[in-house]
Order: sequence, then structure tokens, then C-alpha cells
Amino acid sequence: MIDSDAELTLSNLKILGRLSHNDKLITSESIFDIHPPSTWRAIYRSFYGERRGMNIQRVKFVVRSGKMYITSLGNAIQSMPDTDASRSHIQSHLLHHSRFIDGMKSAQNGIRNLVVTYGEDAASKTQLSTLVDEIDDFLRVTEYLLPRLPSYLETSSSYGKPSSPSERGGCAYKSRSESPLALPQSREKRESPGSGSPTSA
Repeated sequence: MIDSDAELTLSNLKILGRLSHNDKLITSESIFDIHPPSTWRAIYRSFYGERRGMNIQRVKFVVRSGKMYITSLGNAIQSMPDTDASRSHIQSHLLHHSRFIDGMKSAQNGIRNLVVTYGEDAASKTQLSTLVDEIDDFLRVTEYLLPRLPSYLETSSSYGKPSSPSERGGCAYKSRSESPLALPQSREKRESPGSGSPTSA
């Protein structure tokens, strides 16, 4: 289970991901909404106090909250021993982690569309473009450093079909033991009886 604040952040990331060219955001409520082009949109936004600068600040807050949750979940996964007893907890954290990663990628695409929508506004365009780059940098580092899906949870983000290296961010790791940050006991090798060659633990 994720807490209500995390659920709200994930919902807003997904809403950001639904933005198309010329759509604008409504951020006056806790759950974002999308305002497609219409004759009365400018009047509505002015009447309800939807200001572009405030909307961008709220988008930044949601993105950075999403980064915080992804990092927190990753740290929790990393600290858990890869044992049968902890398997269900690892699985739950991995699923939430994967959903946040998907939400962040989706939000990044929506923010790119906002860049186009606000193309005539240099200040807004610059802030949003910088945020897109920030997300890109974060995802690259996260997908490189954090543990990969264990073999018993080797699924793509669609939760059901087997994942390929390209679907796992181009990484061929299949288990936590193959991750660069795997726990030491997961990487240990021991000598098999009567032979000089090491075997995987």
C-alpha cells in the first residue's frame, strides 16, 4: 500500500502524461485536471485564478515529489535481504517503484507538450524545458543504479508480459544478484566440493 500523498503524486504524474499540444493545466485543486482548447478557456482561467507561473510551480512540486518517492522506494528495496521471507515486501515495493517510474516517464512527455503549448513564452518554455531535462537525468541515474527486477518478478511495466533488456531501460540484469548494487551476500561465490571452479551461491 502507498500512502495518500504518494497516491496523489502518482495520479498527478499520470494526468500530466495526458497533456496534448495546446492543452493547459488546472492545478487549483489537489488533483490536477486538463483544460483543452475552447472559446471560453482564457476567461475561465482568469476567473478561477489559473496562473501560468503558479501552474508551473505546482508541476515542479509534483515531479520532485515523484522523484522523492522513487528514491525512497529504491532505498527500501536495496535494504531488504533477498530471502523467501521478504519476497512479498520486495515484490510490493518493486511494483510501486515501477508505477512511479512509468508515471514520471509519462509526465515527462506531457511536459514536453506544455513546452510546445507555451512556446511563445520564453520564461515558461525555459522552466519547463529545464524540468524535462531534470527528469531525464534522474531517470537515467535511477535506472542505472537501482536493483533490477528479481527473476520471480520479471515483468514489464504492463505487469504480465516478459520484459526484454530494452524494456528494462536497456539493461540486461534479470535479478537483484546481477545488479551493480546487489547486496554482498547475493554476489558471493563458493567452491563446489571436489572442484576448483567457483559456482554461484
